[in-house]
Amino acid sequence: MLMSLLLALFLQQGAGAVLAPGMTATPPSGRPFNACMRPLATDRATASSRITISCATVRNGVPDQCRLETGQDNPVRHRTAARCLAREYRFIDTATGQPANGGPVSIPISLSVQIQDPF
Repeated sequence: MLMSLLLALFLQQGAGAVLAPGMTATPPSGRPFNACMRPLATDRATASSRITISCATVRNGVPDQCRLETGQDNPVRHRTAARCLAREYRFIDTATGQPANGGPVSIPISLSVQIQDPF
């Protein structure tokens, strides 16, 4: 079965996120993105989810102490993917260009999954 995953990649360079002053966000891509989306491969239908992940701090550009803020009623696999994606965001200090420290941050994630059978 061929699976097509569409992810409305939520933060396109930080838009929509609630960040600490002086921070910008870079969304995950490549291998980390694919690894986070893997749990959705077992879905057998079309589904959409909106989930917000809140992280208490950012350390060396990596979100830390994250929890589900909204979206508790979404499927478990979607919540798992959202948590994974949130951990893969990287936060940069806009003044120095170095990995940011601080927080808190809030990361909105919108997942849209479509399964397509090639036959």
